[in-house]
Amino acid sequence: ATMLLHAPAKGCDQSPRCYFKPWSSCAPSEEEMAQFKPFFRSRQPGKRKKNGKMTETGDILEMQPRVFRGKEVQVVKRIKMDIPAEFQPTQDYFWYHVELLRFLWRPNDELERRVIEEQQKLNWGSQPVISMHVRHGDSCFDHRAQRSCHKFAEYLAAARQIRDKYGVASIFLATDDTAVIAEAKNSTEFNFMVRSSASPGFYSGVGAKEFVERRLARGDGDAGLVGWDAALDVEMMGRGNFFIGTLSSSLGRLGFMRMTGLQRYVPPFISLDFSWCPGHLRRGMLVWHTQGKYIRFDC
Repeated sequence: ATMLLHAPAKGCDQSPRCYFKPWSSCAPSEEEMAQFKPFFRSRQPGKRKKNGKMTETGDILEMQPRVFRGKEVQVVKRIKMDIPAEFQPTQDYFWYHVELLRFLWRPNDELERRVIEEQQKLNWGSQPVISMHVRHGDSCFDHRAQRSCHKFAEYLAAARQIRDKYGVASIFLATDDTAVIAEAKNSTEFNFMVRSSASPGFYSGVGAKEFVERRLARGDGDAGLVGWDAALDVEMMGRGNFFIGTLSSSLGRLGFMRMTGLQRYVPPFISLDFSWCPGHLRRGMLVWHTQGKYIRFDC
């Protein structure tokens, strides 16, 4: 959603082909997409009464026009939890989502070119790599009490566990926090690989208290840069061998699932908060937490 609706690549038509290989031979043409523009509109921050209680107002997905190829466009508000028959014996939602992502997330030539270029800049080579995703930004001000803003020291402690067990000391760092980047670059304990980008500056600072979607909706920042950086971070995290992050983060989940799909097995990982959950399919799910119990989480 962030890459296609909120932050489409410059010169792109807000379709998946901005970043990925075509999903279908009957995908809309560029001319058709020019007539069909999904876009994100944020409501003004505020509160309203619901069932006698005050709640935050939500955001709105708009699509114009409502008719495409002679058929009315329907916005999917809730995705059913049904999964194909071959996954039903174990109710394995995780592997079902991994396989879906493995098909949908196939980098096009431009994304592949950018990934290789970034890896060369970082001297990635063939060494084993820990993919570390430090999610700060607006998550540190999230009104949902289930999420925590973990300090960088907690990520480093997790990295030491993996280093001591597997002997790996190279870390690809994907983060929205400029302070974390500065601390990582000064590290003598690990070989941190950090892409050079202006996006962390957009996520950090005064604007960090507001959801990124709302800022992009009103024209703040470079939407194309944010979109490309999200795509590069997920794909490069996926090309690592170990994962450290918070699986409450959508981007962290994507990186972990991409890595699993490429490796074809669940890689060694440490989540500082929740276990994996389907993501945006159901509110108030009971999800296992590192506290050693199930906690309701709006996954």
